[in-house]
Amino acid sequence: MSEGAWGVAESRGEAMARGDGASEVGRWDRHGRKHVVRVRRSGVRRTMSCDTCGWRQGARLRPLPKAERHLAEAHQATVDPAGARQGPSTGR
Repeated sequence: MSEGAWGVAESRGEAMARGDGASEVGRWDRHGRKHVVRVRRSGVRRTMSCDTCGWRQGARLRPLPKAERHLAEAHQATVDPAGARQGPSTGR
């Protein structure tokens, strides 16, 4: 992928799929640090792991909202890369 770690899908606020059956959810905290949770798939089972703290959890259904919740609760990482790339609001 030529877009780097955040990619086109990530710029739209979606999980970025990788070629190995894994996807990533990334958010920034208020200090500008990037936090990523990777979701790996093996059959119907999915395993989430946080690159920042090493947290791991299994999930059968809807792992991406669970990954987003971990980023928000554990790291206060709530800034979506898509929102950060939009221009300033006009205040109208």
